Amino acid sequence: RLSDLIKVAPIPDTRLVEINVEYTDPTIAARIANTVADIFIDSQTHQRAQEYKDLIGDLDEQLSSLKRRTESSERIFYGFKDREDLFSLEGKLKEQTAKIGALNDAYIKTKTDRLAIDARMDHLKEITKNKKIENRRELPIQNQTLDALRKEYLLTETELVKAREIYKAQHPKLKSLASALANIEGNIRKELDNAILTLKSEQAILGVREKQLKAEVAQSEREQHEINSKALQYSILEREVNTNRELYNLLLTKVRENEVARQIRIPITQIVEPARE
Repeated sequence: RLSDLIKVAPIPDTRLVEINVEYTDPTIAARIANTVADIFIDSQTHQRAQEYKDLIGDLDEQLSSLKRRTESSERIFYGFKDREDLFSLEGKLKEQTAKIGALNDAYIKTKTDRLAIDARMDHLKEITKNKKIENRRELPIQNQTLDALRKEYLLTETELVKAREIYKAQHPKLKSLASALANIEGNIRKELDNAILTLKSEQAILGVREKQLKAEVAQSEREQHEINSKALQYSILEREVNTNRELYNLLLTKVRENEVARQIRIPITQIVEPARE
């Protein structure tokens, strides 16, 4: 048998093998050895070419699948941008943040003004409980009418005290001054009542405005949360598109490299030294 004539043995410490053929005719023996080497090389080359072909086929299939996935993610991404009008997302976030800041400032100012009026109202209520006019000299209300009435009251009160030192209790002068003092006190009370009504009106207006601003702040924060949610979804979709594109380009490069390697067909096994007679 031919196989009994052929011996293949590795050469130590190398990646070489030696083919020996023992036959009576040295020329035929050399031809057999060279033919065995050629057949082995052809077989290896054919096997490698088939492996490249199978690999490229698998890569082409993966490439087609990835291309469809990339196109699908792009349609979803750009559709989301169109539908949600997110082409100026960063500008919207800045605008919404500025709006919330302005509303918060207005809300804090309105609340502070309303609390100040509440304090003035409480102070006025405490003062008006006391019937003695001298306990109302320091009022949390400043206007020209009240200032004039207070000065007039003090002058009349001083004049009455001096008159009591001169006139007897039922003297017409004392009665006149006492009556004038009572009229002035009545006018102060009326002016205080008018001032309280004005404060109540301001208090009510500020209260309504405060509630409106609080609601607007809450609404704006909900809108900002919605924009942030859309921004997150936008980022996820954009990242998916970019990842798919990168994978597609990497796989396309690999397919091309393997296609070139298949066409070159460099044998993985070579004859270092052909057999001789």
